[in-house]
Amino acid sequence: MLDNLIEQNEIVPLAVVFIDYKSADDDLYNTNPSIFIDVLCDEILSYVESNYKISSSNKDRMICGISAGGRMALLTSLYRPEKFLNAAGQSTTIFEQLIEKVSDLDEEEIIDRNHNFYSDVGRYDLLTGGYKNYPFLYGNQIFAELLTEKKINHQFRIINDGHQWANWRERTDEILKYFFSVSSDLNEKRG
Repeated sequence: MLDNLIEQNEIVPLAVVFIDYKSADDDLYNTNPSIFIDVLCDEILSYVESNYKISSSNKDRMICGISAGGRMALLTSLYRPEKFLNAAGQSTTIFEQLIEKVSDLDEEEIIDRNHNFYSDVGRYDLLTGGYKNYPFLYGNQIFAELLTEKKINHQFRIINDGHQWANWRERTDEILKYFFSVSSDLNEKRG
């Protein structure tokens, strides 16, 4: 997909790093996400920067994930904006910590950081889990409304599907185009 989008001049050339999720990561994600965020930003990203030619600008970087990984992507951007200003979550597991972190941002932080988020959720997504154990659809709608209220750049989509790989994979190219399109406003802001 990446090669095709780049070859067809639909997105700018970019490097992608995939992190292999293990079921043991659930405990880390849920009990102390700051450990994951610090390892990602201070060790993994440092390794990539040292070994590959990538932009050092947080405006040129995007972190993305699905379900709990979507929450971690958004949290990483919120806690470590010096590393990532762009984040995407698909069928994101919305937890209180994510709502609280966005709620605590003041107007000056929002303007200075200039975050840009993407999130989507399936109309037939999980019926429980995450924020107040609401259905994923409702939790994601609450999060999107909070981003709008706080005037944080974002795109939110409700898709007619559920919580599964095939659905997320179908939208990956649109997410990449949203952040890295050759003609996008984001790329013009990046210079």
